Amino acid sequence: MKYKGAIYTCPSCTAPIEINKNVEQAKCIFCGNNFILKKNNTNQNTNIDIRKTLDRAINSLEKGYYDKALKQYEILVNSIGKEYNDEFLECIINYYYVRLKIFLIEQYEIPNGEVIIYFRRNLEELNDNDKNYKYRSLDEFLSGILESIEDNTQGLELIYKRTIYKKIYNNFYIELNKYIPLCNKWIVSNASIKSITKYDEDGSHKVKIAIESPVYHTLLIYCELYSFLLSLLGRFDLDDNKKNEKLRIYKETKDVCFTDIVLPKPHSKNYSYETIKELPSVSALIDKFEALGLELKPLIEEEEEAKRAKKEELKLKQVLLNEAKRKEDELRKREWIASPAYKKQQAYIRTAGVVIAGLFMYGIIFSNPSNEKRTPTNNLEDIRF
Repeated sequence: MKYKGAIYTCPSCTAPIEINKNVEQAKCIFCGNNFILKKNNTNQNTNIDIRKTLDRAINSLEKGYYDKALKQYEILVNSIGKEYNDEFLECIINYYYVRLKIFLIEQYEIPNGEVIIYFRRNLEELNDNDKNYKYRSLDEFLSGILESIEDNTQGLELIYKRTIYKKIYNNFYIELNKYIPLCNKWIVSNASIKSITKYDEDGSHKVKIAIESPVYHTLLIYCELYSFLLSLLGRFDLDDNKKNEKLRIYKETKDVCFTDIVLPKPHSKNYSYETIKELPSVSALIDKFEALGLELKPLIEEEEEAKRAKKEELKLKQVLLNEAKRKEDELRKREWIASPAYKKQQAYIRTAGVVIAGLFMYGIIFSNPSNEKRTPTNNLEDIRF
């Protein structure tokens, strides 16, 4: 954020105030205090109450007063000497967090972020050849952040520099993933399809058509995001946990940036990074990703070998379980055959079979009319000569 005037500290509430350097008296916009400007009241003054200003900055941050918090942290970063490592560390971490928060809210928050507004206003004009987007890119902002961190941590002891990078990385990963995926989802859902009027012999009717460029733009945003994360991870020495974090981000980058996007109709194609790989930020990510793959190759191979071993172990375990179950079933079968209950059951079955067979034969014999005997009669009419 740029200021036209100088930044002064209110002597009453210690809030940072932007004031024209040429005026002699000013009024605090936060507490209403009137005061006379003094040369040593600028943000170059190292005699400010650091703890009090820091407490107020933290309070502003917790309440969501991000613009105010940014000015307060900017004063602190410029006022605290780097020899005060603990205070400087706390201030610089929060300073970059607030800068990121303001940027994400202004650009990517739904429904009023500049990116959302741009696509909403220009939906009817969007087409597959539209490559010029009129808002600040994520890559531009994040690149500036990296350069600023390098400048502000120059000369710090390695242990403090490493801590700053780690905490900034964690903060940025969380915040970027709060805003970017939701924004990209909105773009795909609301800006990659539009209705047009078609005319035929039956008259006019509305049809939906797919627009490719917004989808590719979401892919570009993801590439810029993960390019920054890979750059930030490379800024500090890694212990075993951070090596695992690099491997996790490597896999996540592959899934998010280098896996085709598949959308329902009217989209009729898969969207791949290959189409936009010539863009500078995408090609930069590809280079970083390939370099990271080489760096992590032993770890990747070790993990793949562990997966193969685990798979073989599970397969062998399943074979052993099946064999154990087969033997157990056979043992139970032999025990059942040798048991009195089985013999009693078989005797019952044989008896029942005999009874059923006898009844069946009885039914056949006594239901056949040809086997019926004629009854003798003395009726003379029945005698034939």
